[in-house]
Amino acid sequence: MEGYIETGFEADLADSLEMAFVFLESSQTDSRYWKWFVLALHSSVQGTAALALEHGNGLLIQKPGVMKRIIESRGDNAQIVERYMDKFTNLVEKTGRNEMLRQGAVPLEDNGHVSAMRVLNDIREDFVHFNINSWMIGIQNLLKLAQHGVEYICHYARDTPAILWHEESCQKRANAAIVALRDKLAVLSVSNNN
Repeated sequence: MEGYIETGFEADLADSLEMAFVFLESSQTDSRYWKWFVLALHSSVQGTAALALEHGNGLLIQKPGVMKRIIESRGDNAQIVERYMDKFTNLVEKTGRNEMLRQGAVPLEDNGHVSAMRVLNDIREDFVHFNINSWMIGIQNLLKLAQHGVEYICHYARDTPAILWHEESCQKRANAAIVALRDKLAVLSVSNNN
């Protein structure tokens, strides 16, 4: 459609994963791309969490007060309630609770994933909102966080039926990008340890 950009949860997740891979590849020859890799990875984790919690009505994605107002507004004189997505870390934590997931889906065993996603969120905030002249972060630390993020994404987007995909093309693109990211991170982790 001319003059508009159209996206949705599934397309955005596939796009974010693909761009995370592009930025990770580009960061190997131009360190400026690490920032954009972090932003794309963050978007990918958030998109994964949102899709895993979506359930067709989007209630679990909302901040708790918004969810309550949406439920209360149902009826004959229903008022439109403006939706506000819950915080990144809350979405990640919600996916760790079995009762929040689609039937048959299993939460990811937390082997440091939740704390790693908190750190990823903090780094994303630093990249977007930093207010000092400069700061540094070790590449090896970024790689470890990224591996946790890709494990989280892989679990909910591929390994358990948490996400009910409606667009097969988005699912295929997401799966291909997950594999590419996982493989590239494995290679980079080995080469950065030497």
